This record gives sequence, C-alpha cells and structure tokens, in this order.
Amino acid sequence: MNIELSTSAEPVPFELLDVLVQNRRDQDANRSLLSLHFVGKRGLQTDRLKMPLLTWYDANRLHQFTHQLANADPTARPNDAHIDLPDAGLRLVASTKGRPSIRMEAMPTAKRRFAPVVINGSAAGLRDYAKVLYTRLWEAFCRG
Repeated sequence: MNIELSTSAEPVPFELLDVLVQNRRDQDANRSLLSLHFVGKRGLQTDRLKMPLLTWYDANRLHQFTHQLANADPTARPNDAHIDLPDAGLRLVASTKGRPSIRMEAMPTAKRRFAPVVINGSAAGLRDYAKVLYTRLWEAFCRG
C-alpha cells in the first residue's frame, strides 16, 4: 500500500503496512465490536495505531466511504466530504485537494478523545487500503 498516516502528536509519518481487525464482545451492551489497528513503520520502528472500537455498521460505513473516495472520478470528486460514525465517536472528513486524504477525528460527543489521524495516499493507494480493510473485515466476520 502506498499510504501514510500522520497525527499531530507524531512528527514522523507512519507508513501503513497492514490493517488488523479483531472481534471484541461488549458484555454490557451484548453486541459485537471491532478493534481496528493500523500496523506500520515509523522510520525503522514497527508500530501499531489503535482506533476506537467500531460496530459492524460503522466499519461498513468506513469501508464504503474509503472505497467511494478512492474510486470516484477525479474530475467529479467534491473537494470535501464527511461522514459521522456516532457509535464509535468518529468523524471522517475526505479532502481531494492534491493527494486524496481522509481525516479521522473524534466527534465532540465522543467518549474517547484522541489525536486526529490523517490517511494520505494516491487514489490507487486508497483503493489498496479499501481492499485490505474489506478483506480484514470479512476475515473477522468469518471468525465470528
């Protein structure tokens, strides 16, 4: 994948290598949640960046948002688009000025605050990321 993640807390970008998705059980609400980790390199060091827990619905919306941004006609793309994932407390903001990017930030009502993460890449890189995300979600679904 030709994708970089950056945060305001880290001066060096994070080169995305893989996405891990694990099923978690929320005992209080008796529902299945997904733990999403970005695995990558920062310089010579391999690291993980953990996102807030997602419901299956929010994970599907995350994938669809990325897929639509990556596959949109570059001349017909709006400059900015956004979607809220209220169960996870995430807001996704896409920008197509220059390289396409997706900013993942905490909604004002989010229970868990975190530094915003920006996913930067080419349209081909975002397509690769969307494919990997879809594959990892499917694997997590099959594992149960």
